[in-house]
Amino acid sequence: MLDFSTKYSETQFVVLEENYRSNQAILDLASTLIENNNERLSNKIKSINKKLIASSDLKNSKNTPILFKANSETEEQTYIVNHIKSFINS
Repeated sequence: MLDFSTKYSETQFVVLEENYRSNQAILDLASTLIENNNERLSNKIKSINKKLIASSDLKNSKNTPILFKANSETEEQTYIVNHIKSFINS
């Protein structure tokens, strides 16, 4: 992608910055992770779904994104199952 416009000079680059599916907190977390990639195109994504929780309301919300790094597929699966069970039981 980085050299696409160089190889194909007749093309036009279109930046998609609006996200209809994720709330701003998830997009901010994704952007923070992506910023560590030196070989990326710069892009700021914003949520336009008004039904989703606002970033300013996250401090008092259970909708805050969670970043979990598992050491194996089994550990990841166990974490997810336990997390879902905690939501069901609360």
